[in-house]
Amino acid sequence: MALPTVSFKEFAKNPIVALLFMAILAIGYLHNQQISTLEDTIVQLRDDVDELKKENKELRNKLLEITKN
Repeated sequence: MALPTVSFKEFAKNPIVALLFMAILAIGYLHNQQISTLEDTIVQLRDDVDELKKENKELRNKLLEITKN
């Protein structure tokens, strides 16, 4: 998909349209950045959950060992 080409003269004729166009581009960029940040956070939280599950299992085993004695 080819991006539309817009000359400076067209922007000068309609400055409000030019500002809206730039605002839409900025919002699109920020949206993509937010999605990327959320995906990174999800991956990190999954790793933390896996680590905590391992620790929980070890502590549960130790508790069972102590209660048997």
